[in-house]
Amino acid sequence: MSRHDNFRNAFNLRMSDEEIDATLMANGYSMISLHNSLNSYSGDHSNDSSHRSSFEADRQVPRRLTPTEHATPRTIPNLSQSPEIETYGISPHQTYFPDDRSYYGVHPNPAKAQISIGDSHLYHHDLPPIESPAERRQSIQRESMLKELSRALQTETHRRDRPSEKVVTRHSLAAIWSESRLEKFIDLVRPGFDNAWIDIIREEWLQTLSILVDIGWQDWARFADIFLMHHDEHCEWDRTDRMIPTYTLAILEDDSFLGSPWAEKFQASQYTFCPIDIEEGKSLIFSKEWKLPFINEESTSIGNGAYGRVTKEIIGSGHFRSRSEHHLPGAPHSKDIAVALKQFEARGDFRSETKNLDVLRSSLSKHDRIVPFLATVTIGNSFNILSPLAEMDLEVFLREGHQRCPDFTVRDLMQEAAHLAGALAFLHQGLDSYPPGLSCCHMDLKPGNILVFHGDAPDFPKVGKWKISDFGISIMSRPERTGTTVTEFVDSFTHRERLSPPPGPYQSPDGAGHGLKSDIWSLGCILTRVLALGLEGADGLMHLDQLRGKDDDEVSPYENDYFHRGSPPVLNPHVRTWLSGLVVSGRCRYNPDFLEGCRSLILSMLAISHDDRPSARDVQEQLHYLVDIAQPIVFRPPSTNTSIGGSASVGSGSDTISFSNREIQLGGERFLLHAISLWNGDIDIEERVWADDDRLLIYVIRLGFALALKVLLARQPNLDLETPDSKGDTPLKIAATAEGERYTHVIEILLNAGVNIDAPSRKGVTPLMSACRHGHVSTVRLLLDRGADCSRHSEDGYTSLHYATYGENGAEIIELLTGRVSFDIRRPGIDETPLLTLIKRYDGTESWWAKFGKLLQGSADINLADANRCTPLSLAVEEDHSQLAAILLREGAEYGERPKPRRLSSDMIRVLKKAQPQGRRQSQGSSGSSTRTRSSLARRFSALGFMK
Repeated sequence: MSRHDNFRNAFNLRMSDEEIDATLMANGYSMISLHNSLNSYSGDHSNDSSHRSSFEADRQVPRRLTPTEHATPRTIPNLSQSPEIETYGISPHQTYFPDDRSYYGVHPNPAKAQISIGDSHLYHHDLPPIESPAERRQSIQRESMLKELSRALQTETHRRDRPSEKVVTRHSLAAIWSESRLEKFIDLVRPGFDNAWIDIIREEWLQTLSILVDIGWQDWARFADIFLMHHDEHCEWDRTDRMIPTYTLAILEDDSFLGSPWAEKFQASQYTFCPIDIEEGKSLIFSKEWKLPFINEESTSIGNGAYGRVTKEIIGSGHFRSRSEHHLPGAPHSKDIAVALKQFEARGDFRSETKNLDVLRSSLSKHDRIVPFLATVTIGNSFNILSPLAEMDLEVFLREGHQRCPDFTVRDLMQEAAHLAGALAFLHQGLDSYPPGLSCCHMDLKPGNILVFHGDAPDFPKVGKWKISDFGISIMSRPERTGTTVTEFVDSFTHRERLSPPPGPYQSPDGAGHGLKSDIWSLGCILTRVLALGLEGADGLMHLDQLRGKDDDEVSPYENDYFHRGSPPVLNPHVRTWLSGLVVSGRCRYNPDFLEGCRSLILSMLAISHDDRPSARDVQEQLHYLVDIAQPIVFRPPSTNTSIGGSASVGSGSDTISFSNREIQLGGERFLLHAISLWNGDIDIEERVWADDDRLLIYVIRLGFALALKVLLARQPNLDLETPDSKGDTPLKIAATAEGERYTHVIEILLNAGVNIDAPSRKGVTPLMSACRHGHVSTVRLLLDRGADCSRHSEDGYTSLHYATYGENGAEIIELLTGRVSFDIRRPGIDETPLLTLIKRYDGTESWWAKFGKLLQGSADINLADANRCTPLSLAVEEDHSQLAAILLREGAEYGERPKPRRLSSDMIRVLKKAQPQGRRQSQGSSGSSTRTRSSLARRFSALGFMK
């Protein structure tokens, strides 16, 4: 008999020789080796019924692998492929499991024997199981499914190159375990639950499922019994994802749970799939194995101090739980959150700052200009404080950051300085905490410890919100009964050995011995530099900073650039000279009362004797007064004895009448008209004595006083209507930038008076560009009707169509521009089209999609690339805008020549895989117009809900 006949007789099978060979090859066996085993077996045991029954009993229980025999899908090497693997579409690059059934513990027919042929540790009398082609097909599909999940988990692992930090976020798991994938998982793996459980599984067991897939768990048929059917005494599930941090090795090794070796594997893998949940306001402590939920691949350094370093990190979606009133308390945030992470080198430094922050946070009264901490996290010997992420600190703002908000005024700077003084007053006197009567001396107040936060709200400060941070060496104290300023230190909040702050330009000459008044000195130094920036710009501030480090001759270098010098100490002579020069006539065009008030206040704050310095509350009150008079508007026409509105009286021999900006705003246009009617014919209306050192015409246009503008033109027909204001904006651009019907009337008056409709501002922005940028539809329509040029470029290279992509009403404006300018007009040197400008600002809102649809209807070329080879599709892919990429692909967009990103999100991968060629939208420069009509595009976007 042949070897194949022996095989058929031994197992009572009806299979062809080819089927037998294929089955054995799939299990890693050869016909020859099996024949030898069969001969040995038949010779030794053919007539031994006791051996046969023992063997049959052995076949019913699969042998348990030792810990060294187990391997996860991430570690098993690739083996040779069988014909079945090629038949059922498994990639040659996928990991192959030699024993599928015993490895996953799920067999389509439990009555069948479960002995693994591919196991190299089988005894000589173990014989291979026989399974039908259908069973083998399902086994291969199940294997493929689990390996697909394993690869997806690897793809979504952040910081994979750093094993101690690599994590998979809850948001990523939700994307991996979609409903469709769970349905397929249930069908192939049979984990003991059906499709009715899908919603609950996605909510409660995704981390658990992922860990088990990662470690290559075998007993999937027991999943429901182990996890879903296990309850505590209150009939609540007690083995959900939330319970994972409570599992000990002993609990996991219990026979009713995972047992060995899966317990150790589960515990090792859980730290990757269960990163720490950050709870706002909490102090969290974990063992060294746990990991923070950061998803940025590289940490960006944003500061280094004496006690720790600060980096920018991003908390993954779903891992930050807010206590803010603006969010559902305790609910996880649904978006990634950028934070500042301060890491400490010493436990003592960390504890000191944490205790100070706890006191500030527990205070019943709060202050908006003190940076709160989000959470403190101790992981083994790693000590971390998480705080809101600011755009910059005040030092960066003073040096260069102010260039991002070019429209700020001295008033804006002084307003924020007043808020800083208010925050300092709160620290010194306003803490409402236990023990009562506590005050906080910051001890290290400097621009680097003041953070600048920006916002998009209309009432948000132009220069950002300035907030005090870094309380690492702050001292919590309470006044003695003797009434001295700072005395008894509370032992639980301070360390006596750390009373002395590091020396620096902002430290007071009296050191730390007079805590609260030392903070006043530091604030005075900061206020000096802030005022220098406001009055003299960046060059003036730089010059003052340089002088601080010079000797009296202003040439030779001094040993430091502190605000005090010498022993006994005196105020830095260059600082004193600069402050004295504030009131010199002609130095600065500001109200002398304002300048004198600034000089007097700062000198009092920089008094050498701490007793001569004002309190923080006094500083705050004086700064608020100075804010009110920071930008007065004074007009002095020649007259004899007239008084307007009671704002000023004219004595004998006086020739001045004065009224302020506030008086005009309170009285409105009627007040201004009355004032104009009192002026004599020899008044110079062009004199620059109004707001921001501008002419009366500019002021009238800013307020939208159309009637007053008519009166001025009537009294002085040759009035200059073209000269820009102090910011470089022409009168027509000022009116076009503002919103409201009254400004439309002002524009009509100016156009009727013959102004140049395309006159650019200092930065090359025309009135039409400004109106398009701000979404003023009626203004755009008026300017277009009057012949405004659509094809002009600003200094930045943008045209009116580029600017139209910014505004909320951009779709309407784009429609107005249709047919007046090419929709593929490019920025010089950059070659950026309006469509690329729009895609760079993608936000997925309805108004954005409306603008997108209007550009496509206007025949914008969907494949034009800029000078960096960026196409609309490549931008969408690089920025991970999967929905936009899907629409672009549907419209026939091409990726272009730009290198593709090395890493793509699962959503983007799915979009790119589903993309099917549906006819290309050809580049107009080479192959003519799109194959789709404008009406077809309109119907498409309307159906998708992207445009009304």
